[in-house]
Amino acid sequence: MIKFIFLFIILVYLGFSGVQFFRRVQISGRLIEVTTPFSFPAEKLGANRYKRILVAGDSLAVGIGSVQSEHSIAGRLHADFLDAEIVNTALSGAKLAGVTEQVSGVDGRFDLVVIMGGANDIIRFHSIKIAESDASLLLKAVKEKGDHVIWLVSGNIGLAPIWPWPIESIYTYRTRNYHAVFRALAEKEGVVFINLFKEHADDLFAKDPERYYAKDGLHLSDDGYAVWYEAIKEKL
Repeated sequence: MIKFIFLFIILVYLGFSGVQFFRRVQISGRLIEVTTPFSFPAEKLGANRYKRILVAGDSLAVGIGSVQSEHSIAGRLHADFLDAEIVNTALSGAKLAGVTEQVSGVDGRFDLVVIMGGANDIIRFHSIKIAESDASLLLKAVKEKGDHVIWLVSGNIGLAPIWPWPIESIYTYRTRNYHAVFRALAEKEGVVFINLFKEHADDLFAKDPERYYAKDGLHLSDDGYAVWYEAIKEKL
């Protein structure tokens, strides 16, 4: 009887978690549909240190979850460098190989390149060896385009509210391992890597997920992007 009750509780929990998960996936899809990457075609380049800025990557570079595109990473860069041209090639769902295509498809050189890619390789269970190879190709392509390159991947993906148990633990494990590989690769290539991974006890987002995550429980809110941008500003 006790075993039956225990099994029943587990099934109820999994059922509830599954419904909540798919509801958040639907919300995420709607957010992706209505969000446009922030770009700024400056008519006359100013005197700022960064005259041309390239932002490339996945949905986090698009700014999915932000109320307005001005609150995304690209939008915040514009606020700090008003005269700079900002080219944003980001595409939701892009993996590292796709980000390389984005970078290779733009003309000219940039004073600053901000890459936000690698999260989808982790989420979609892309082989870590292939991800490392794709990341290496990406960094080589980026260095041909920019004088100053900053690379962000993600926070601790497993702590995002969207994931039901036990998936959260799996994604924390994967994020930890992938970040270690990416960080070492960035150091080798001379690229600035911003390590946003934190264990649960030290993760600001986990302490107040309703504030830092969007309604889909996966992407960031305006406050979440603000935290990430502060980390970027330290490297500008």
